Amino acid sequence: MQERSTSRTDSRRTLSGLLIMACAAWFAPWAMGQNPSQTNKAVGVEDAPKFAPVREMGAGNAALFIGINAFTKDTHLAPLKFAVNDAIGTAHLFALELKLVAPKRTALALSGEPNGDAAKAQLATLKAAGARIGPAAKSDIFLSLQQVIASPANENDILIVGLSSHGFEEAGVPYVMPADGVKAFLADTAINLTSVEQALTRSKAGKRLLILDACREKPLAGGRGGDAPMAVAFKEALAKAAGQAVLASCDVGEVSFENAAVGHGVFTHYLLKALRGEAPTDDAGMIRIDQVIGYVAGNVERWSKQNGPQVQRPWFKGPQVAREIPLAMDTARVAAIAEAARQKSAMVQSRLEALRKLAIDDAITVAQHALGKSLFTASPDTLDAQDRERLEVFVDLIESKIPARRLQALLDAVETPEQRAARLERERMAAHVTATLGMLKAALEKKNRDEAFQLLGELTSLSPSHPSLDDWRKRVEGLGRPKELTLDLGGGVTMDLVLIPAGEFMMGSPEEEEGRNINEGPQHRVRFSKPFYMGKYEVTNAQYRRFKPDHDSGDYRGVSLNNDNQPVVDVSREDAKAFCDWLRRQSGREVRLPSESEWEYACRGGDGREFPWSGSWPPSAQSGNYADETIKSMFSDWTPVDGYRDGYAVSSPVGSFSANPYGLHDMGGNVWEWCEDWYHDDYTGAPTDGRAWTTGGKQTSPVFRGAAWSYEDGRNLRSACRSIGGPDFRSRSGGFRVATGASP
Repeated sequence: MQERSTSRTDSRRTLSGLLIMACAAWFAPWAMGQNPSQTNKAVGVEDAPKFAPVREMGAGNAALFIGINAFTKDTHLAPLKFAVNDAIGTAHLFALELKLVAPKRTALALSGEPNGDAAKAQLATLKAAGARIGPAAKSDIFLSLQQVIASPANENDILIVGLSSHGFEEAGVPYVMPADGVKAFLADTAINLTSVEQALTRSKAGKRLLILDACREKPLAGGRGGDAPMAVAFKEALAKAAGQAVLASCDVGEVSFENAAVGHGVFTHYLLKALRGEAPTDDAGMIRIDQVIGYVAGNVERWSKQNGPQVQRPWFKGPQVAREIPLAMDTARVAAIAEAARQKSAMVQSRLEALRKLAIDDAITVAQHALGKSLFTASPDTLDAQDRERLEVFVDLIESKIPARRLQALLDAVETPEQRAARLERERMAAHVTATLGMLKAALEKKNRDEAFQLLGELTSLSPSHPSLDDWRKRVEGLGRPKELTLDLGGGVTMDLVLIPAGEFMMGSPEEEEGRNINEGPQHRVRFSKPFYMGKYEVTNAQYRRFKPDHDSGDYRGVSLNNDNQPVVDVSREDAKAFCDWLRRQSGREVRLPSESEWEYACRGGDGREFPWSGSWPPSAQSGNYADETIKSMFSDWTPVDGYRDGYAVSSPVGSFSANPYGLHDMGGNVWEWCEDWYHDDYTGAPTDGRAWTTGGKQTSPVFRGAAWSYEDGRNLRSACRSIGGPDFRSRSGGFRVATGASP
């Protein structure tokens, strides 16, 4: 239905909008009858709703509706014609027609008089029913808001706030004007919508609805209000509101119209009509937000093209759950659906009884009876093509079109049980992969790095050979360095860990790699289905002394190894594990030593590098702390990496050299690092999922990785190099770093 303006002089609003604070639960739908007939009617008279409430209103439900036509302090603000009508109309709808809020818990803040007999009659009815009518100065509005916010008593209650006035934006902050507002002093005199939204969240109400019907413009644009197009910043401010859905009456660069023929803003008029039953229902007979959006958007755009000087296109932004909120239902259609369901239920029960008798008579097997029962009781939209064929076979059986002895042969002709089980598993996995890809794409669009890394891990686990896996991994890693985790060790001491992404790599060294040891093979693929955290640095003396205050890392030939920011040394693997146990209790996270595969995966930095630095032998300048010319200058009996100088004779402060692509420092050199695994002579039978290898092998010989400040031989500085020590072995060049799962 399209109403045409009787005059080309209708006033224009810059924006009207419905802003819904979406909640996990919503109010129950209202029963609704057939759509009202579309007939001509007097100005300002709306169609009567054809429904009745289906639940008692909550005792704590409350509502405030604000409508401002007259602006008493700022003569530069153009008066509005139908803001008061819009506030009265929505109040009447929710309090007296939907019966969602008791009239005595309904408040109106108005400035100016209603236009038209219909609005005046609705206001009188509301007042007689007990609704509170008050002024609309800023202080009055906030006092009324305070009262309605305090009314709801629990999460089952509903809170509704509607605002209809001029709206403006300044510095990205959205404002609406009270009666005494002054445009030149928005921050001091206008109502900050962000503050209103924050106030609503303090209510105990579990369902909160904010309806915003306002014209908007740039506050310092000059000229009179009410005739400037919608500002980009105002739309962005609304769209950024977390956890909210936005339905606005026009887009950027457009204006919103008022229509004297109906006594409302065009957008509000169609919104009221939609909720009175003219929005289409879905297949279940329900009118949901999605149907309301489509009805309002289509009719407003159509009206503006036929009556206005420019188009007006409402827009919506919000989560899918908000679109699915049921607001009303067509009772006739719901009754028809219910009757069809009753008839289907009777037919299903009849078929189930016949099937049961066949099973009792041993005409069919227990397995056949179970399959038939599952098909008869399944929702049709859950049955695939093969299931529908099997269902037809069982219907023919019940209707005596085929003998029971032929049942299994006919079922197997469709698909054997083994084939069906395998196909369903493939389809389940494919659906899971598709859903994961969809969520991963959304996380990338939102630039949600943590969620994207988690979903990449799930995708890797579900489909390690997915043809696009590498592309997705590059996109995720393109979001930047993984987020760091900081653990509080107490006493002002903290520990930083970085998130290592899910993925896979070839562990060990290829046979042709120079300097390779036989214990580095066979080379094998290891997949990490989930990301994990690893210490950004080796554990320092200061960090270790939070666990063992009297620990002394000592010195080497008089050069200290004991400064707070040097890596802790002279610790056994059992000492390292004891520290992890302490930090687990301290932090609440499952802190542990990394597995050997985690260590090598992290060391290779995602690009499979042969050495911890990027490049080949010898190391480039400042690649890490190895035996160099500095120690040679102090101790002539040392052999350094030829021509290499890192500036440290012994261990260096952690983080003295550049991080690898995962954000880890000192993965090569500085100190050897304990791993969780027991040493095995080679990788035959090693885990391929990133777990520590703690069975078999040499149960008294844990693994060391990474080499140290005292090594100059390229064989020992490769990413694949392994070493061993006893559980109580301690060394001036041996330390560790920690790891933990991505979830606490």
